[in-house]
Amino acid sequence: MNIYHIIIVFSITALLGVTLLTFVLNNKPRPVGLVAAKGIFALVSIGTLYYYVGDETMDMQHAPMASVVFLSFAALGGIYLLIKDKLLGDQNYPKWMVFGHATAAVIGYVLLWIHALSK
Repeated sequence: MNIYHIIIVFSITALLGVTLLTFVLNNKPRPVGLVAAKGIFALVSIGTLYYYVGDETMDMQHAPMASVVFLSFAALGGIYLLIKDKLLGDQNYPKWMVFGHATAAVIGYVLLWIHALSK
């Protein structure tokens, strides 16, 4: 798996996230299919990033650890939002949590691009 493949999957995840953000900002219910698709792409992208970093041939000095940290925080925020929205049925979670999740994801994504372009 190439780092650019991981960036492509994260890009698809980000596009799905922006689409979900429009539903949140308009106070509309989030479609289950869209939430599921974003979750699946997020799991695949973070899982492949963990695999990329954990590859035994990877030199830890050149691993995108800052990106991994920010994207992991974004994943935890996404899990919180999913549980609050779909499992508990509470669609009135604080908007700062949505923007915190998005901010962590964007920072991690930019750091991943910086890592990829510095190679």
